[in-house]
Amino acid sequence: MIRMLPHGATPFRQGGAFCRLLALVTALLPVLSPTRSEGQTSAPPGGGITPAYPGYHLLRINELQPDNRATTYNALQQASPWVEIYNPGDTQVLLDGFALTDTYRQLRRWHFPPGLVIAPGQYLVVWMDGATPPATALELHAGFRLKPGGGSLALTMLYLGRPQVVDYVDYPEVPADLSYGLGAPGASGGMSLLIRPTPGAANILLPTVILNEWFVTPPNEAGWFELYNPSGATVDLTGLVVTLTAIDLQAPPLIIPKGHSLPPHGFLKVSADGQAGLNTTGQTPLHAPFLLPSRAFTLQVLLPTGLPVSRADSKASLPQLPEARYPDGAQFYESVNFATPGAPNVGRPQFRLRPQPAILRTGESLTWTAALEGTTPIDLQWYRNEIPIAGATQTTLNLGPLAATDSGSYMLIARNLAGQNNTVARLVVNDPPTVLIDLPQTLTIAPGKTFQLPAVIAGTGPFTYQWRHNGILLPQETGPTLLRTLVGAADGGSYTLIVLNAAGVVQSIPVRVLIDVPTARFVSDSFAERLDLGLAIQGSVRGTTVGATRETGEPLHGGNAGGHSVWFKWVAPKPGILRLDTHGSTFDTLLGVYTGQAVNALKRIATDDDSGGFYTSEVALNVTAGTSYAIAIDGFGGAANEFILTWSFESTGSLLPVILRQPDSLTVLPGSTATFSVTASANTAAYQWFFNGVAIRGAIDSKLTLAGVGPRHVGVYTVAVTSQDQLTVVSTPARLELGDLPRAPSQDKYEPATQPFILPRLADDGGPELADVAPISVAAGTIGTQTIPSAGAGGKIGEPPPPCGAVGGKSRFQKFVLSQPAEMIIDTVGSTYNTVLVVYSVGKTPSFNYVACNKNGTSSEVRFQGIPGNTYYAFVDSADGSDGVAVLNWRVGGLPVLVTPAPPLTNTVSAGASFTLPASYSAAPAVTNVSWLLNNTPTAVSGDSFPVTGAGADDTGLYSIVLANAMGSVTGLVANICVNIPFELSASLSGVPVGDDLLIQGLAEQGFLVETSTDLVHWCAFGLNAVPMSPFSYTVLDPKSHPRIFFRCHPWPVDPSYTVTPCAPGYP
Repeated sequence: MIRMLPHGATPFRQGGAFCRLLALVTALLPVLSPTRSEGQTSAPPGGGITPAYPGYHLLRINELQPDNRATTYNALQQASPWVEIYNPGDTQVLLDGFALTDTYRQLRRWHFPPGLVIAPGQYLVVWMDGATPPATALELHAGFRLKPGGGSLALTMLYLGRPQVVDYVDYPEVPADLSYGLGAPGASGGMSLLIRPTPGAANILLPTVILNEWFVTPPNEAGWFELYNPSGATVDLTGLVVTLTAIDLQAPPLIIPKGHSLPPHGFLKVSADGQAGLNTTGQTPLHAPFLLPSRAFTLQVLLPTGLPVSRADSKASLPQLPEARYPDGAQFYESVNFATPGAPNVGRPQFRLRPQPAILRTGESLTWTAALEGTTPIDLQWYRNEIPIAGATQTTLNLGPLAATDSGSYMLIARNLAGQNNTVARLVVNDPPTVLIDLPQTLTIAPGKTFQLPAVIAGTGPFTYQWRHNGILLPQETGPTLLRTLVGAADGGSYTLIVLNAAGVVQSIPVRVLIDVPTARFVSDSFAERLDLGLAIQGSVRGTTVGATRETGEPLHGGNAGGHSVWFKWVAPKPGILRLDTHGSTFDTLLGVYTGQAVNALKRIATDDDSGGFYTSEVALNVTAGTSYAIAIDGFGGAANEFILTWSFESTGSLLPVILRQPDSLTVLPGSTATFSVTASANTAAYQWFFNGVAIRGAIDSKLTLAGVGPRHVGVYTVAVTSQDQLTVVSTPARLELGDLPRAPSQDKYEPATQPFILPRLADDGGPELADVAPISVAAGTIGTQTIPSAGAGGKIGEPPPPCGAVGGKSRFQKFVLSQPAEMIIDTVGSTYNTVLVVYSVGKTPSFNYVACNKNGTSSEVRFQGIPGNTYYAFVDSADGSDGVAVLNWRVGGLPVLVTPAPPLTNTVSAGASFTLPASYSAAPAVTNVSWLLNNTPTAVSGDSFPVTGAGADDTGLYSIVLANAMGSVTGLVANICVNIPFELSASLSGVPVGDDLLIQGLAEQGFLVETSTDLVHWCAFGLNAVPMSPFSYTVLDPKSHPRIFFRCHPWPVDPSYTVTPCAPGYP
């Protein structure tokens, strides 16, 4: 009679959770190799019971190295921990479903990548470094790191949906640069310390003897060397051979006589005195038949067969000092100040973390940290330019706020009894640039003369220079001095110099260059008292709009309210064409020409804003003899300063075409149709449309229609209108932009023009939180985009360069207002040129307050917390003066928030049960991607709930949901689920013929002891399965010899109150 009983009436528990023991099918896998396993614990688990393991090993953990410092390197040239998996069978194994873990309570911590195959006899290396490089067939990196102080490692696989241990090792502390592994393939025995790691190749089991220290010329004695045993077992040295070789030297070898051994972790000093005749059996010290030379030499320990065991290549550069490995047995060795024959070596301080060179700006701070190892105590001292820094005797050095004088070479010297070591890092502290144009702020120059603007620059070079004229870049002017010869009216204006270095960017105070032409002397700025230009058919006058006002009923000049206008009068002597411009003015001008006798009843003849270049204005108009024309000059956005008005009259019977309606700028949806149109006078004979200044073939109508609009269409469009008299005028530019909605295009200029910018200090990367067309209203959940051309963009007069280190000068902006507090993200992902993105806010005070700035090629990005009531200006500029198309993307809101369950669900479910884990969340913007993790490992589930059907062993663990939206992603814990599977043993008849033997098998989530009894009273233990999820198998030979027999399981480790009685050897 054969009966199987669990120990106790209910499933046993450990650590508060049910453990399970379940039947294992006899024919597990047909491809398994019939290799017998002896297990891989560093010592028997205890109790005097022989561990029982399955009679096969599909794959083996063949070798591991937890503390690799200098033996082998990965593709990144890093010496990292590793493990080697070996296929001992004659069939390749697909590693789908296989995993590695360092804890028996989470058997699938790192999964092998799909499709990976290990061939018969192959040694597969996995770097156990927790590194981020992706695991590939060429190099595998596990998601956790081996522990140098000892630990566990298991190789597991999924079988029938449940994880099972294929092989495991409980490894001890492994000394630096040594490994722990099996013997050669086919060899018997468990794992042991290996002094020659062989990743990717068969293991070599050698005596654990290492040449650990040597001293050529010690005081008062002959030279010597030391042998070291890093293992926990005694090593017999009998017959080992020690050789010495050097250039032109082949010394006689030392053959260690019988009776000499190295105890566990022991040291043996061997005198290299040439007196090997003094050696006797088992007596120390040992004597070598050679002397250590005072030049480079090689010592080797060999097996009697000549196989190398250990090698040391001494440079003997300092023969008066010993050379020693540190830590004992490691690959690294060097000269030290203190010899330790027969004892652990001392090691000079070695830097594991070194301070790195830094380039910073004045006002910033720096913290340098070092990490060391070596024989303690270690004394530390920081130096600057070889001078000790008072009080700087720790591993951390704090500097700041920094000044340029803090630049220099910094060194940390570490000293101990073995010697000293140092590390050096250079600090460069850059002073932000300052610039001064060494001239008065106003410079008056006669036409035809020369002027020069010299700049005085201070700060830390090298510098980048860029001159601006009325805010517009002068591409060829990139030096510290600006020179103009044969000056004309167009050379007047406001000039600034931008200077950039590694610490920041600065813009000079403007210098206003005034061309010396007659000065207009106004009686007042009113329309009624407008200044008469007389009958002159050409001329130039200069004046100022400062102090001027705007009259009630006054028209909008150039389509802008302005605010500081002055008036002129000119009467046409004959029919013809009048041309007017404000070239040479020092501000952004507006120009209007009217007829009529009252300011509130004027007829517009021509107006303009920026057609003159450099934010000046120009118009051309047909005039009638004897007609009085009123000419107004104003400033965009209320700007006011010095201006020049130039006019010329051409008497002719030919007429210019008149553009009655200019083409409008557009923002359209991608793929839609865009239509530009122009309305011109009846004498128009021809049209020609241009894109970014290039004529569009076939575009010769008053309308231009673009179908299927995409990024290639984004840019500036103009139309040339030609009259029947073959005279041509060109329209104002119209911009085509793309957007997710048909909104107002981006802007080039802001109002009021005099609004100041409140910038961060040059040492700041961030700052505090940051009036034209209506701003874009946004709220939590808003996502938008606009594709903006840089063609035709310029820097506004007074607009500073981007504060995060760029010259800028080609900016356009969009405005935003928030209806509620929310985070806002703006970026330029998708742009075709190097962008710089700056955000300013305008609140209750009329100033641009700096919010954020980022310069990151085509993907600049800023994030800030938006405040209702503020208007946010997002300027996208060119970082290097290049042109292209910028894509401005924005989203507003926050990260998704997991609402339920809160707190996370904790539950135990029965094996085979089905359940669903729901998750609810809130998000604005909406969640765009949902995924689930089980024990921090991605799963295939992607919905708002996680369904489990037929729960099994692999369903125990922590369930987390990953929610992503346009603002980012978050991970939230949903549930902690334990699947309770009652354990059981299975018994089946086996053997040949079937029935001669009894096969007992089982599997559990924890270790267990197997006991047997014939009377249910007296029990003895015959099997121990100490590792969770390791298949248990035991064969009872000739079960018919037992009239009746019972079996039960007991949790391992056992309760201290329970006494384990081992069965007699061979029983049952």
